[in-house]
Amino acid sequence: MAGSGHVERASFQDSRDLGIRASAKAHNGPVNGLTWTDDGAYIVSAGHDRQICVWDAATGANTLASFGPTIRNDYNGRLTMFVSPIGLIPQKKELLFYPNENEILVMDLHEGTIIIRLRGMGPAVAAIRAQRGERTIRNFLSSIVWRGAGGGGSSSGVIYSVHLEGYIRAWTPQLEAFDKEDESTSI
Repeated sequence: MAGSGHVERASFQDSRDLGIRASAKAHNGPVNGLTWTDDGAYIVSAGHDRQICVWDAATGANTLASFGPTIRNDYNGRLTMFVSPIGLIPQKKELLFYPNENEILVMDLHEGTIIIRLRGMGPAVAAIRAQRGERTIRNFLSSIVWRGAGGGGSSSGVIYSVHLEGYIRAWTPQLEAFDKEDESTSI
């Protein structure tokens, strides 16, 4: 279930008997992204139809959250997206982190609204060296991953993004405690 590929139908299987428990039409095209919330309450799928679907894992029902026309998904490989970890955001306020070509969209999981766009620095097009010389590619975000703080403290973790031009970028949240310190020490 956690894998993704070119499928057009979501099927939920009960691992005890390996029979199909529920099935629903997920997308009008290949599905290449799949993740779930930490508490297992929701499953999120993304497809080449530029749609994101949020599914109630208990019932298999599409919650019909609307993510709008901003979604891009022309990536032929596995699309990695994730939902904010438990404890970082209040329940029912979860955020979906979605790699959208050259930016990371941070969206409300239940409403689909964009909270913030994380945009990388660098050119929109980059030259890379290949075995057959140099070629030009779009600066395309190919994967994202969450790295939790791993022990508490005031840190909430880091998002890492991988880009086709060869860069790995780290995105760290700005914490209020550090902002207040900066303000008091500035001239």
